[in-house]
Amino acid sequence: MDIKTADLAILIPTARLTFLHKTLRSLAFQSDRRFRVYVADDASGEDLAGVVAEFEDSLDIRCQTFSPNLGGTSLALHIERALDMLREETFVLVLSDDNELSKFAVGRFHKTVARHPDFDVYHWNTEIIDEKGNVLETPKGFGRKEMNDRLFKDLFFKGIPAPLSSFVFRRNVFTERLFLDETLLRTGLQTIFSASAEKGIRLIRRGKLRWRRHDQAMSSNPALRRKMIFSMLGFFKWSETFFGDNYPVSAGERMELFAKYAARLVPESKHEDIKELYMQFAVFNGPIRRMKGSSIIKRAIKDREDYLRENA
Repeated sequence: MDIKTADLAILIPTARLTFLHKTLRSLAFQSDRRFRVYVADDASGEDLAGVVAEFEDSLDIRCQTFSPNLGGTSLALHIERALDMLREETFVLVLSDDNELSKFAVGRFHKTVARHPDFDVYHWNTEIIDEKGNVLETPKGFGRKEMNDRLFKDLFFKGIPAPLSSFVFRRNVFTERLFLDETLLRTGLQTIFSASAEKGIRLIRRGKLRWRRHDQAMSSNPALRRKMIFSMLGFFKWSETFFGDNYPVSAGERMELFAKYAARLVPESKHEDIKELYMQFAVFNGPIRRMKGSSIIKRAIKDREDYLRENA
C-alpha cells in the first residue's frame, strides 16, 4: 500500500485475545483500505502476534508488546505510549479490541473528510451487537454536527451511546488533548470534549461502530465497575471547570445527574460514604444547595435499592 494513501491509523490497545480476531476481520472486510492497523499488546501474555499474523496478507498491520500492564489502571496511559507506534497518519481511531466497524465505515469516513475537511473530530453512530456479531439494537444517534453543549445533553439526558471507539481524531489534536489521569480508569470523555471544543464533531453518515455487549466486558467485573463509576464522577467534577459559566444544563440537573451515578455505588458503599462523595461536588456551594443535594442523593439511593430488589 502506498504510504501516502494510508491517512488513518487504527490503534487497538488490548490485553486479551477473546474478540481480537473478529475485530481484525471487520477491518479486513472494509471496502476502503486507506488505513493502517497497530495492535498494542498491554502485557497480555497471550499470543496476540499469532492472530495478527493471520491478517498480514489482507491488512497493513503490525503488533508490539508493551510492559508493564497499564490498561488495568488507566487505559489512557497505555494509549499514550502506544501512539509512538504510529507513522505519518493524519487521523487516529482508538478501536476497542471487542468492537467492529461496519463494512463501509472507513470509506464513509474518507468521504466525510473530503467534504468537511476542517473538523478535528469525526464520529460514527453505534449499533450494539452480541458475542456472535448479531445486532441487538440500534440506538438513536447524533445529528450531523454536535457542539459540546448538545453533546453533553445527548449523552446524559437522551442516553445516546458514544464510546471512544466511535470517534476519529485529527492526530495532533488527539495527542495534545489526550486526558491522562492515573486515578481514573476511563478518561475518554474528557478527551472527546477537549478535542472537539472549538469545532465540534462531524457525523460520518452511513457508517457504524459495532459495539459488542458481552459478559467479559469491564462493566461485568465488580471492582472495575466501581472504578468506572468513579471515573464518571471524576468526569462530572472536571466538567465544572471545563464548561464554567456556560454549563449546558442547570445546577439542579447536574445534581440529579451526579446523584444518579453516585447511587450506582450501592450496595458496595455505605450511604454515608456516598453522601460525603456527593457533597464534594462543586455545585453544592451554600447551605440551600447542600440541603437540596442531600434530598436528591437520598432519593437516588432509594431508587437504586428499589431497582436492585426488583431485579434480584
